[in-house]
Amino acid sequence: MHRGAPMREEKARLRAVLRARVAGMGAQAREEAGRAIRERIAAWGRWRAARTVGGFLPLRDEPDVRPLLDEALREGKRVYVPRIAGGGIGWGRYGPGVRLVRHELGFLQPEEEGERGVRPEVVLVPGLGFDRAGRRLGRGGGWYDRLLVGEARAVGVCFACQVVEAVPEEEHDVRVAYVVTEQGFFRCYT
Repeated sequence: MHRGAPMREEKARLRAVLRARVAGMGAQAREEAGRAIRERIAAWGRWRAARTVGGFLPLRDEPDVRPLLDEALREGKRVYVPRIAGGGIGWGRYGPGVRLVRHELGFLQPEEEGERGVRPEVVLVPGLGFDRAGRRLGRGGGWYDRLLVGEARAVGVCFACQVVEAVPEEEHDVRVAYVVTEQGFFRCYT
C-alpha cells in the first residue's frame, strides 16, 4: 500500500492520463458510448428489479446517465443522486419538481436536503478510472468513498478507455462491485 506524497503523485499522474484519453474520444464518441452504457445498465436484471436506485448527474466528461434516471422515474423507481452539504454527503431525491443547483465542485445536485436513511438497491458511480478489482480513481475529494461505505451493489460507470490495469489504493478507498463501459459489464474481483 502506498502512502503520502508518492501516492498523491501516482494518482495525479493517472488522472492526467485518463482525462487525456476521455478528451481524445471526442464529443460524438462519448455520446455514443454513453448510449451503449445506458442500454447495458437498463438490461441488467438487478437494475430492472430495483425499486430504489442511486445515480449521478454527470460532469461534461462523464457518461450521461440522466436519460436512464429519467426512464427509472417513469418506471416508478425512486431515484437519488449525491448531495453535498455542511461537509457531508448523502442522497438527495431526483425527479420532477426537484430544483437542482450547481455545487462549487461543478456538478448539479438537489437543492433540498436529502431523506435520511436512504439505501439505494443499486448505485451508479462515476470515476476517472476503474480496474477489474473494483478499485476506483475519483477526482480526489473522497466524497464517493464516504457515500459508498457499506454499499454492496455499487456499479462503476466509465468509458472503456478508463479501465486500467491497476488503480492505486489507499485505506479509505471504497471499491465497486461491478464496472460497466460501452464494451461490457463485469463483476469485479473484490
